[in-house]
Amino acid sequence: MTGKPETHEYAPPPERSGAKKFLFTIAESIAWILLIPMFLMWKSSMFRYHSLAIILCLIPTNIGIIFRRVWYRQTLRRCGKFLVVEFLGWIRTDKTEIGDNVYIGINSWVGLARIGNDVMVSGAVKIISGLRQHNMYDLTMPMKNAGGTDTRVVIGNDVWIGVGAIVGADVADASVIAAGAVVTKPTQKGDIFAGVPAKRIGNRFLIQDAGEK
Repeated sequence: MTGKPETHEYAPPPERSGAKKFLFTIAESIAWILLIPMFLMWKSSMFRYHSLAIILCLIPTNIGIIFRRVWYRQTLRRCGKFLVVEFLGWIRTDKTEIGDNVYIGINSWVGLARIGNDVMVSGAVKIISGLRQHNMYDLTMPMKNAGGTDTRVVIGNDVWIGVGAIVGADVADASVIAAGAVVTKPTQKGDIFAGVPAKRIGNRFLIQDAGEK
């Protein structure tokens, strides 16, 4: 017997009460104080930025989320409100920019990027610093010595990136990247990309228009 697939309706989370806001403020203040040694180690160049980010990614539970939020708010070029970076998630460079209401899932990492508002990055996602990080065409030396170029990857607003995707090109507003996709070309607004390498398989706005007719 085959049953109907379950559907779920999701509502936005309720706003925090005054008491919860106060507790979160206290927790973030404590985290900031405890992070002072790490801020000093980074500023004095004792440790590289990504080394400290890796240490912070190992803190589990909501405690880790609070510590990472405070760290990135103080160190990134730009960090918006309500950032959530889950356990084993980390951001590799302080030159990255993050908008409001961004979620970065378990075991995901972000390279040089500009991420917009309301972005969902699922687990095990890699947002790499472009596609030219190593010069593989110079055959006079090993590739690890040949240098390369980091390119800022731009992720628009209202984007959903599925589990295990690798993103090396810009993703436009309202786009969806399927699980396991490898993005090597920019998307257009509302595009749905899937596959290796990722290709356009649909567009959210065209699907919506077709459903309304």
